[in-house]
Amino acid sequence: MYGALEQAFAAYLPTLVIGYPLDQCWDYPALADYVCARLPTSPFIIIAESFAGPLALQMAQRTDNNLRALVLCATFVRNPYPFISRVLRPLSDCLLRIKPNKWLIRLLIAGTDAPEALIERTLANLAQVSTAVLRQRLDAVLDCDARAWLQHCKLPLLHIHARRDHLLLRRSAREMQRLRPDMLSIEIDSPHFVLQRHADECAQHIIAFLKIHHLV
Repeated sequence: MYGALEQAFAAYLPTLVIGYPLDQCWDYPALADYVCARLPTSPFIIIAESFAGPLALQMAQRTDNNLRALVLCATFVRNPYPFISRVLRPLSDCLLRIKPNKWLIRLLIAGTDAPEALIERTLANLAQVSTAVLRQRLDAVLDCDARAWLQHCKLPLLHIHARRDHLLLRRSAREMQRLRPDMLSIEIDSPHFVLQRHADECAQHIIAFLKIHHLV
């Protein structure tokens, strides 16, 4: 899912993509342990998209002197669906058993004009994850509250959000900016899959941000 972004960074920085286990029903703290065990021992930044945003903010609370900055993309710091959570949680088993289709992927996350290859890749990735794992991740989102972590984060912060994001409410981006008005915020004309659809543009903004803080 991040091949285009890795290619965009090739001339500037080495990249490491860390995936989550496909068969472990872990909450954010357990996922943080898993990811932290796989981080580089040399200085690095974290680029976190969507579900990974609160995870990155949690990891930033740990005393890792090698972590230099956070880039938060199309993400949130607390439950983005507060008004429908009471409906979502009881119905999660039924909803997660509905097989995703191309139309739904285009509507919610990839955009109506998304390349067919991206849609196929997304569906193939989702097919590898069990319903139990998806349910645990949905519960993690509904229970999430990373506002204090964002407020207390001492690292340079870049926030990239998508103008045409149909998965997250705009209030998520506005709340993050309200909590950290000093955070550099970039809006890109994109659906939720901002790093997949606009890898080159995102990479340019990230490199410029890192140059400001003398990290490249």
